[in-house]
Amino acid sequence: MNFVKNIIVIFLLFPISIVFAQEQDRDWVPFSQILDLEVKKELAFELTASVKVNITEPNSQAGLWARVDNKGKKIGFFDNMHDRPIKDSEWRTYSIKGTLDSKAKRLVFGGLCFGNGSFYFDDFKLYIENPKTGKMDFVPIDNSGFEEVIRNNEIPKWWIGIGKETFDNTEDFQ
Repeated sequence: MNFVKNIIVIFLLFPISIVFAQEQDRDWVPFSQILDLEVKKELAFELTASVKVNITEPNSQAGLWARVDNKGKKIGFFDNMHDRPIKDSEWRTYSIKGTLDSKAKRLVFGGLCFGNGSFYFDDFKLYIENPKTGKMDFVPIDNSGFEEVIRNNEIPKWWIGIGKETFDNTEDFQ
């Protein structure tokens, strides 16, 4: 019985260990937040975060990702840094710049871990163009530095997967 209980505890702790720099054995794992929005005209956005990795295989890497979901369940902008993987063991700030079009209903964003290793993420920031001034306005992100206490094996304000829907729509990831 203790063996089964230990397996269940390990299974429940597995997703949290990824974000908090523990070893993992899975092809890739995303974590995310969702910002519901209504856009009347095309606006720029930028997502930044500090990231470092200690990889154990040559194909392991990390990345940021952002997806704009438009009305009618259509995907607008999408970037998962597949063409510019993060493999650096020193803290660096990375960014994704994209566009929200007039059909945007939400922005889904977060981080990705590919392969095996330790993955560290911190200080997520989001900026969206102000439609009146054209300047980039800071948009607060809940628990952007992962400072909130973990309760019930969940990272507050973040979802393991590509959104609240959990790990069910992965066709756009490469």
